[in-house]
Amino acid sequence: MNRRNLFQFKVIPLISALILLSGCSLWQNFTTYFNLYYNTNTLFQEAEEDIFSQKRDLFSTEPLIVSGAANAKLVKVIEKCSKILQFHATTSYVDDALMMLGKSFYYQKNFQKAKRKFEELLAIEPDDDMKLEADYWIAKCNMSLKDFTNGLSLLEDVRKRAIEVDNDDIIYGSFIEEITHRISNENYTLSIALAEEMLPFANSQMKSKIYFELGKLYANVDDLDRAISAYENVLEFSPDFDLEIAANISYAIALRDAGRNDEALSVFNDIRSKDKFLEKYNEIDLETAITLEKLGRYEEALEEFTKVDTTYRNTPVAAASSYYKGRIYEYTMLNYDSAAFYYQKASTSNPPQKYQQQVRDKNQLFNKYFNLRGQVDSYNKQLFYSENPEIFIQDSINYVQDSLKLLSDYLAEKELQDIWSNVFQPDPEINDSLLLLDSLRIQDSLQVVDSLLNLLNLGLFADTNEVNSALIGYFRAKDSLYVRDSLMTLLEKGVFLDTNDVNRVLNEYFMNKDKQAQLTPDSRGQQPSPKFEGVNLDSVAFKNNPPRRPSIPIDSVKYILAKSLLELGNLFLAEIDVPDSAYVLYTDNLQRFPESDFYSNTLYALGSYYLTQNNEPKADSIFLYIYENYKDASIVNAAAFKLDLPLIDLEYDPAKTLYISAESQMIAGNYESALKEFLSIYRLYPESDYSPKGLYAAGWVLEKDLKMPDSAAVVYDTLSVKYAASLYSREVAKKLGGYKQEVYRKQKEEQDRLSALQTVTKDSILNDLEITMEEKPDSIDYTAQAFVPDLEELRKNEEEKRKESLVNPDLIKPEDRSPVAKLEALWNPRKPR
Repeated sequence: MNRRNLFQFKVIPLISALILLSGCSLWQNFTTYFNLYYNTNTLFQEAEEDIFSQKRDLFSTEPLIVSGAANAKLVKVIEKCSKILQFHATTSYVDDALMMLGKSFYYQKNFQKAKRKFEELLAIEPDDDMKLEADYWIAKCNMSLKDFTNGLSLLEDVRKRAIEVDNDDIIYGSFIEEITHRISNENYTLSIALAEEMLPFANSQMKSKIYFELGKLYANVDDLDRAISAYENVLEFSPDFDLEIAANISYAIALRDAGRNDEALSVFNDIRSKDKFLEKYNEIDLETAITLEKLGRYEEALEEFTKVDTTYRNTPVAAASSYYKGRIYEYTMLNYDSAAFYYQKASTSNPPQKYQQQVRDKNQLFNKYFNLRGQVDSYNKQLFYSENPEIFIQDSINYVQDSLKLLSDYLAEKELQDIWSNVFQPDPEINDSLLLLDSLRIQDSLQVVDSLLNLLNLGLFADTNEVNSALIGYFRAKDSLYVRDSLMTLLEKGVFLDTNDVNRVLNEYFMNKDKQAQLTPDSRGQQPSPKFEGVNLDSVAFKNNPPRRPSIPIDSVKYILAKSLLELGNLFLAEIDVPDSAYVLYTDNLQRFPESDFYSNTLYALGSYYLTQNNEPKADSIFLYIYENYKDASIVNAAAFKLDLPLIDLEYDPAKTLYISAESQMIAGNYESALKEFLSIYRLYPESDYSPKGLYAAGWVLEKDLKMPDSAAVVYDTLSVKYAASLYSREVAKKLGGYKQEVYRKQKEEQDRLSALQTVTKDSILNDLEITMEEKPDSIDYTAQAFVPDLEELRKNEEEKRKESLVNPDLIKPEDRSPVAKLEALWNPRKPR
């Protein structure tokens, strides 16, 4: 076989097989691309475009917001990439599918899954570019998972590798990720250093963004000169339109913060004159007004703020404008009513984010101020009336008279309104123009203006315009809230066609009134006119804040007043920052209520006022007076701290010393002395926390050491009655209950035995028992009944000794007798406390 045949027989089939194999791989890549990968990649790019279309600062610490549409696309991307990995694992699109999967999970904030996918990508050994990008995203996942050590280390490594291969996207991304982390931790110095390190690698557009962020960072560290320089540098590069506007406004604000207010105002006026900044006129106008306030041109500032409030109504800048108007009224004009109004308006108008906390604080502050002010005024008035009853009576009379005057005016207005209510219904049958004059003369209560009566008397109504003009003048003069707006509008439009309409209405009104008068000859028995319906004449309350006497005891009024005056003074001193008003309130409080519970606190507040006035000797003298005279008041240690004196133990209890002494006596075996001291705690300090503890210990000594269970039961019974809620009362409850049951059982047995005896009558036994039970003071009757087996002997001997022992513990002596209903103690007072 020659060479040619050999080539055809061996080489050609081998080449054909290789072509066939490579063709299969190419075909798989081709079909995968058009069936899955192309659509997946398109969806992913659309999702990323949606995510990054939101306006964000370069170093924004706010999380990315994924819209619903973008998230739906990410879900589809994850589904399609999973199919590529499952059914097309041999194609060249596996790397890209893993990368898109990892990024999709990251955007969905599923950082653990995202990190796993990037690690899977690294495991299949992709090319260097893909490996660098995967490491970058793993670093971002670590930062999001709070693994800052590994995250920052990997970011630094990725940045170095990206600089070597000139990969701008990863260089920018690694810097931005670390800078935002430093800003979140308020490490502005390191953030500035990283931003400046980033500048040499940035293009012109990126540099403008970096300089803008540098300006904000310098402002955060109060380096205003560098901030101004950074904002100026923004405009030297290639900022987009939005960044150019923001840089100009921020530049002017930085000038103002640096005290260069005139320059700042000039910049604001300059950019306000340019139409290209039209979209930011609201912010420019607001900042212009703020600059005018800084310059001390308060009237101009108020006008500018008002313009912002009206021009951009219901917007965040309008709310900010209300806030600054409140500040002017508070600090410059000391008009707290107006200040409170504008603060409240700002709080309900969605102010910008940077003002929200300030607006909220101011609104709460002035709400508190007016609540305290109202409380002080109200209780001052009530206290004054309680001390001056004759003035209260006179003010009450004046109040009623004023209220009746208001009621009279109201009814007159309503009567006039009823007259004109049907003025627009034409009636050609009535033509007598004199009826107008007669009607007005009859109704003196209407108090029609003199000008109208004079015109009528002289017959000077030449045409309807004069009637209309006179009526318009009348209603304007009255300026009453009860006059219908619609009537005013119709009068001004000249709706009265002629005077006949006026005459007809007045004539018809008084004719109806005369008919009603004829139906009821006795005017004193008349029913009220329909216009008076709904008016309760027995409870006139047209005026606000009527005179009132206190509805609570005078001592309570004084307590509330002293407390409110102190709190209001503290508000002026610490929050409103008007110390003179605080001083007036403190001194008034001290002079009027020297016996109040707040006297020492008010003294301390007055000392604090003197400290704000740099009068330390006066302040120290007040603090020393508190320290020496109010050792049981909680404020004493605050005064001690001011004077650098030893603190006072406010929890000191003399019963504690006595209890420790008694406990030592008990441990030493001196039971009688211990018993005496334990009982003296209850006698001397019944309100002390050691009183129930001392009674319990006394009962223990009587029961366990002195072997006197009946006396122990009396002590336990006193403990359970006097201190029912104490821990020790609960501990003896079971023991005392068992003792009572045993006593009852023995009593029952004795009663049965005695009933069988014929020598002693039943009445005699019951009388003896009653006498025994009545003689036992402050205790349940079971103690006397415990000795029923030898009743006569106990009644003559043990009972008297037991009673005396409760009065004088020195008389208590141990006796040899078997204990009754002995139970184990729940607590051993001998154990260390």
